[in-house]
Amino acid sequence: MSDRLVQYVCLLAMVAGAMLQLFFLSRGFYSISWDDSGRTLDAYSWARHGVVQMKEWLPFYRVIVGSALQVFPDLVAIPRVIAGLFGLATIPAAGWLANELFLNRRTTLVTLLCAAFFSQRVALSLAPVSAIMFIFFVVCGLALFCRWLRTRHSKALYGSAGLIAIACTERYEGWLFATAILVAACLRNPRPSRRQLAALALILFAFPLGSTVHRASTSSIPIATLKADSQQHSTKDVVLKNPLVEFLTTNGRSLNLAGMALWIPWVLGADRRLRIFAAAAFGPLVVLALGLLLLFVAQTGPSWRLIGVWSLLLLPWTAHLLVRLSQPTPWPRGATVFLGALLIASFLLDTRRIERASGWAFPESDRAAGAFVRRAVEANPATTVWIESSKYFYLNVVVASQHPDAFRLSPAPPKERRDGMLLLFQTPEQTRLMDAERDLLKLGQFGPWSVYGCCGVSFPGVAR
Repeated sequence: MSDRLVQYVCLLAMVAGAMLQLFFLSRGFYSISWDDSGRTLDAYSWARHGVVQMKEWLPFYRVIVGSALQVFPDLVAIPRVIAGLFGLATIPAAGWLANELFLNRRTTLVTLLCAAFFSQRVALSLAPVSAIMFIFFVVCGLALFCRWLRTRHSKALYGSAGLIAIACTERYEGWLFATAILVAACLRNPRPSRRQLAALALILFAFPLGSTVHRASTSSIPIATLKADSQQHSTKDVVLKNPLVEFLTTNGRSLNLAGMALWIPWVLGADRRLRIFAAAAFGPLVVLALGLLLLFVAQTGPSWRLIGVWSLLLLPWTAHLLVRLSQPTPWPRGATVFLGALLIASFLLDTRRIERASGWAFPESDRAAGAFVRRAVEANPATTVWIESSKYFYLNVVVASQHPDAFRLSPAPPKERRDGMLLLFQTPEQTRLMDAERDLLKLGQFGPWSVYGCCGVSFPGVAR
């Protein structure tokens, strides 16, 4: 089996992955949570005004998306293009990891094809959050770490540390991976020299230590967010939303958990290299799961997005299981083909399930309300838009409008009115009051959003 065939299959997998992403995007699958729009607005605020709206969020996404928005100022398209490109790049990254783990071209080919259809990869490639970027760097970093375990080449070790260091600027789980890499490196026999370990630690922890010191000096510690989360979830949520439980249930639903049938005996077996890799790759999942249980904290939003990185790390094992079953054994070869087709079908069904569960995150009504505001602001740049901010549902409309600076956030309509003012509210108690006011005219209804303007003022596309 030639390297050229691997390249052709990789290209085919990326094309299939791109078509799948475009298919679900065309169906209106834009987001999985309100965080998606929140991160976009945070990046915009940093790029346009130099202001960080959410100091708890790490800077990588803000810098990448914000820099792109300075060149192409489209708040809807650009974050999704970036997420989609990272999602496609994750396909060859998964194939690379499989090759480093098993040195088996058939496993590499099957991993590439599985990654193209893998539900969590597809969903996170459509949602403009930091998860898919994080996954890409962690998968590549662990592929290089696996190469170092096999070859002992220091360049591979430092390259792995560099990629994990980038992941540390994206999500806090990256800090756990950095710790796991350092600990796992110490388990290698022979152990790296003290000089190598010192360099490794410096690369891995330069950002986490600097960030911690800075946050401590500004009293911006994420533990406050964790405490707030713990107060709004029941014991049932804390258990069911725990990363380890979510990992088992989510991957069991998509059949990716089948890879554990190989992973467990191989890791517990005689191959020390795989045991060290398992400590680096899956140790952070165990630590995170236990930590959240001890803190009695549950994840907010779609809890499956946190375990996407470990799901991708498990995927090569599932692919290798299919390859092992296809080799000459009493097992019928036709059954292996059936299992492969069943796996792909389960990925597609799981993507459809995620799409249905995410329909609330960025509905058509929010996009339509945003488009209305965009026309109004572009016709009259002095337009001021007051939008209800009693919950985070306003974020989507602000993003869809392409003009965040025109908005003023308020839980209730302003008492003082002036020409060129738009008001967008959706809670019944607020809209009833506005319907009764004579100086306001209802200009449109977009799902739950009611749009009002001051009487006597014309707005584009509205018949007077």
